[in-house]
Amino acid sequence: MEKHSIDHNSEFYNIPIKPFSSNEEHEAMPASGRTRTLDDYINGLKRQKQVNRDKINELSSRNEELHRKIQTLKQAARTNYINQPRIQYFSETNLIQNEGKIQTNDDLNTIIQNRVYEAGLSPSMAGSIGLIRSLESLEDEGPPEYDGIYSIIAEESQVNTDRTILLKEGMYAAVYTRNSIKTSLYEELLEYVKKRGYYPEGPFLIRQLVDAFITANEDELMSEVRIRVRK
Repeated sequence: MEKHSIDHNSEFYNIPIKPFSSNEEHEAMPASGRTRTLDDYINGLKRQKQVNRDKINELSSRNEELHRKIQTLKQAARTNYINQPRIQYFSETNLIQNEGKIQTNDDLNTIIQNRVYEAGLSPSMAGSIGLIRSLESLEDEGPPEYDGIYSIIAEESQVNTDRTILLKEGMYAAVYTRNSIKTSLYEELLEYVKKRGYYPEGPFLIRQLVDAFITANEDELMSEVRIRVRK
């Protein structure tokens, strides 16, 4: 069979191969009115490479958040010292702190929507959101008033906010409960701290580790109250 060499001027040979999807191809194209060049094409590849890198980093961050959430839930499931105060070590944690007086669920929702989400956190991936309550507020009569909320994040670079703070590692007094948190629980925790020879360094950090959205089993619900302590 006679073999023919490739005709570089043929219509078939000159059909361009498109390595981009439609959106990617649009990003790779030069500005309107300009003739496409090799440099344009290379720059388009570089831009798409950066887009892919950003997507990979975002997915990696999401996986870290999911891992932390899974570990927290596993630890909650293993906890068998319910309503028993303990002095325990906590590693350092990055927080977004949002100040604002909170007495009702409406107050809480307003702060979450206006301050936490605007920082760049996805509502479904905002991590464990907790409440901040000062030692002094325990003396107030009436419904409890909180000084703000906090959200645990994987790392400071994860959000766009100047409200990121570092919760230092160290010893904390903590108590876990499946019941609603009443003033008596804070008082019991403080009394335990005193008996152990520690001094509290407020504020209280309160968060619901396992809530009714996660499980309908009341025996699996769990909240945490902790406060930093020193000798």
